[in-house]
Amino acid sequence: MAYLPSRLEGIKVGDTVRFMSSGSMEKNSNLRCGWNMEMNYLCGQTRTITEEIMGKITREEDDIWIERSSDGENIWYISIDMIDFIRESPEDEKQLPAPTLLLSKETKDPNIIKEMISKVDKTRFKKLLAIGCRGNIKMDTITNETVDKYLDIWANGKYEFYLLFGNKLAIEKKIDVEMNDREMREKIDELCFDFPKYCSTINMFNYNNFMRNVCGENGTFEKYVKGYNPTEKLTGFLSSLYKDKKFDDAIATMISNRYVKAILAISIDPYDYLTMSLNNHEWTSCQEIGRGEYATGAASILLDDTTVMSYKYNGKQVPLTRRNYKFEGNDKSWRQCIYLDKNTSGAIFGRQYPSDSTEISKEVRDFLESVLSEYLGIENTWKVSGNCQVGYVDHSSCLYHDILHGYRGKAISHKNKPSDIQAKFLVGRDVPCVVCGKEIKSTGSSFLCSKHT
Repeated sequence: MAYLPSRLEGIKVGDTVRFMSSGSMEKNSNLRCGWNMEMNYLCGQTRTITEEIMGKITREEDDIWIERSSDGENIWYISIDMIDFIRESPEDEKQLPAPTLLLSKETKDPNIIKEMISKVDKTRFKKLLAIGCRGNIKMDTITNETVDKYLDIWANGKYEFYLLFGNKLAIEKKIDVEMNDREMREKIDELCFDFPKYCSTINMFNYNNFMRNVCGENGTFEKYVKGYNPTEKLTGFLSSLYKDKKFDDAIATMISNRYVKAILAISIDPYDYLTMSLNNHEWTSCQEIGRGEYATGAASILLDDTTVMSYKYNGKQVPLTRRNYKFEGNDKSWRQCIYLDKNTSGAIFGRQYPSDSTEISKEVRDFLESVLSEYLGIENTWKVSGNCQVGYVDHSSCLYHDILHGYRGKAISHKNKPSDIQAKFLVGRDVPCVVCGKEIKSTGSSFLCSKHT
C-alpha cells in the first residue's frame, strides 16, 4: 500500500471521502495537481472510493480522479492532498438503533391459542380448581365452560412466553446443585431411621456439619469425648466412635452424594401456578391452594400477562393428594416467580421458597437470559440490579406481593435497553369465581366469590 497521511489510514473501497475546505487548501503549498479559486465549489462535496480510484492510490499516482467544472470547460486533477476521510464518529455509533427487545405481539394467532390449550391436562386442572375451593365445591360441579374461561384468559396472557419457549409450556435444563438444608435433613432422618441406635448422636450435628463433613464446635463432645477436634472430618469421628462399617458406609455415601442432579424449569403450565406452594417436601406458603390465606394468588398470577414460574424438581412425575383428590405432577423442592415485561424483556425475580439459594437463582437467571437472547437475536449481555421494585405494579389484590412487602430480589435488563424506556410489570389479575364467573377482587383462601363460599 502506498504511503498515506494518518488522516487517510485504513481507507478502502466503498469508503466516503470529502473535499477539504478552501482555507485548508490555500494553506497547503505542497498540493499535488494544484488548487485554484474556481475549484472552491467542490469544497465539502463527498465522493466514494471505487476500485479504480483505490488502484491509483495503491500505485501512488498523483491524480486520483478527474473533476470537471460545472460548465464542463475546465478539467481538474484531484490528488489525495485535497481529500479527507469521513470516519464514523463515536456520536454516530451511539445513535445505532437499539436491539429489538419487544416480546409483545399486536395480534395473536388463534391456532396457537388452541395449541396451547390442547396441551393442558384439563381433568387435572379441574381437580386443582376444586382443591382451590377448599371443599365447598366438588370437581363435578365445576363446568367445562369455567375451565375454558380460565384457560382462554391464561393462553392469551401467556401467548408471547409460549413462543419464547419454542411453542412449549415449559423449558428445562439439567443442573448439579448442593442439597439445601431441608433436603439434607430428609437424608439425615433416613439415616436415623436406618440406624436408630445412633439417632441421638446423629442429631447432635446440624446440616452444615454433614454438608461440609466437619465435626464443628460441640460443647457436649468437647466435654465428654477425649480428643474431640472441631476440625476433624465428621465421617472419621463417627467411624472411630462406633466402629460400625455398615454405618460408616451409609454416612460416607450420604455425604459424597450431597451434590444432586436436578431439573430446573421455567414454565407457563397452569399446573405449575396452581401447585406453586403445593408439594410433598413439607414446605408451604400463604398462597397454597385450598389452604393458604392468600390462596387466590396462585390463580391470579396464572391469569396475568406477566408472571412465569421457575422451580427445581427431580425430573419425575409423582403422585400427590390434596382434599381426597389424587393427581400426578412434578414435586417442587424449590420455586421462584419471575415477572417479565413484554416491551423491554426485563425481568424481576421474586421471593424464593422454601429458602434462598444463590446458586439456583443464578442458574435460573442465566437460563432465562440465554433463552431471551437467542429468541430475540441479541447479544447475551444483561445488567443485574438489586432494586427489584422498579416498575413493579400491584395489578390485583388477590395475591401477596412479596416485592412490595420488603423482599429484595434481583432484576435484569439488557445492556442496550434505551435509558428512556422504563420496564413495567403488571403483576396479578382478578380471579373469576369458578361457579358464577364474577371477578374476585381481593385476596382470599378460595376461588369462590362471597356469594358461594
